[in-house]
Amino acid sequence: CATTSTSSESSNVSVLNWEQVQRLDAILTGTVPIHGRRNFPTLEMQPRQIVKVVRSRMEDKQIHVRDVRLNGSAASYVLHEDSGLGLFYSLCCFDIMLCFKPFVIH
Repeated sequence: CATTSTSSESSNVSVLNWEQVQRLDAILTGTVPIHGRRNFPTLEMQPRQIVKVVRSRMEDKQIHVRDVRLNGSAASYVLHEDSGLGLFYSLCCFDIMLCFKPFVIH
């Protein structure tokens, strides 16, 4: 897992060790509840499946996904199991590249 930034920002890169990879896999393959609103039921889903579907649909719309990042306490848990933060939430960020074609009004 690596995080990179533009040349004007400082660069931060880290590689996960085996224990961290195992914790990440447990988060991605574990089942999490997604609570519905009003009369919609609570769904039980794996974060891995959600990421696959969202990424696939974005790419179907010609939106190139460069990478997907895990943020929040879930990311802290992956890096440091005993961080004391618990596992309150996961936030996946999709890094995308949007290219707009210029147009001319006649």
